[in-house]
Amino acid sequence: MNVISRPSFNQPRRCSPPLTIAVPALAYGAHWWTTGRFIESTDDAYVDGDVTVIGSKVSGYVQTVAVTDNQLVHKGDLLVKIDDRDYRAAVEKASAAVVAAQALLRNLDATAKLWCWTSLAARR
Repeated sequence: MNVISRPSFNQPRRCSPPLTIAVPALAYGAHWWTTGRFIESTDDAYVDGDVTVIGSKVSGYVQTVAVTDNQLVHKGDLLVKIDDRDYRAAVEKASAAVVAAQALLRNLDATAKLWCWTSLAARR
């Protein structure tokens, strides 16, 4: 009689050794390919990068920053806007000094004319 034996569920299943090695190796390889290859480490703790120092021709407080981190910029692009209130005040002060000097000149001219007329009247 031909009896088909059923597998017993009480006995643990055995995996083949190549499959036992291949599945974890594939999982590690997938992790390395997607994440691990982008992780950098160093023993001497030095990081190399491109740093460009910028400076303005005038001093002042920064009002706005027109760029973000790691943004590509070109020659002539606005990087920061410097607060110009101090310079406007200096221009207004200089303009007021010019107006005051012009008024002083007019006053001196009027005084000279007055002396001239006074001296002519005294001679007559």
